[in-house]
Amino acid sequence: MPRDTHGAPLEPGGAARRGARGRQREGASFPAPPAKVRLPASYAAAVSEIKRRIGTQRLGVVLAANEALVLLYWDVGRAILERQQRSGWGARVIDRLSHDLRAAFPEMRGLSARNLKYMRAFAAAWPDRSIVQQAAAQIPWSHNVILLNKLKDARTRLWYARKAREQGWSRNVLATTPTCCSTISSCAATWSSNSRRSRSTPPSSGR
Repeated sequence: MPRDTHGAPLEPGGAARRGARGRQREGASFPAPPAKVRLPASYAAAVSEIKRRIGTQRLGVVLAANEALVLLYWDVGRAILERQQRSGWGARVIDRLSHDLRAAFPEMRGLSARNLKYMRAFAAAWPDRSIVQQAAAQIPWSHNVILLNKLKDARTRLWYARKAREQGWSRNVLATTPTCCSTISSCAATWSSNSRRSRSTPPSSGR
């Protein structure tokens, strides 16, 4: 009886069945690639359209997940702010909160004491949740942290958040925003150099 490379006997027809199933290893099998066939003329266009739809939907899922995360961070920050006002929570209480939350959700990132303090600052800087949903929640959390660190003026921060979403600005672009950029008009030159692709201009600061 014929044997395989390991010395085990080969059952009749086994090779053919393995060829149909594809590669095998203990506990798993992999489908064999489909035989080459004559494809319709419209196949390439159809594949491109399907790929486009999948890519669009995947992007939508990512954006929806980001929005939910940023809103969650705002909710947590708001809760911390309220407890500080009512019960006088200090830094040590936030440290303990971080420890307890990470113990309760070990698989979740972003629950460090440092990030909880950013959540608190985020909720203080964006008191209106509806504005958060429209602007700040449309950009990644890391972008929001940069805006918190760089900008003190609320209107300027809102403008940059919207532009970051519209123009697809990276963290590096936002990081070049000067700390002295306290109003929209004072940021115009920096914005122009960082986003030459855009033809729009910052709105007047009213000064």
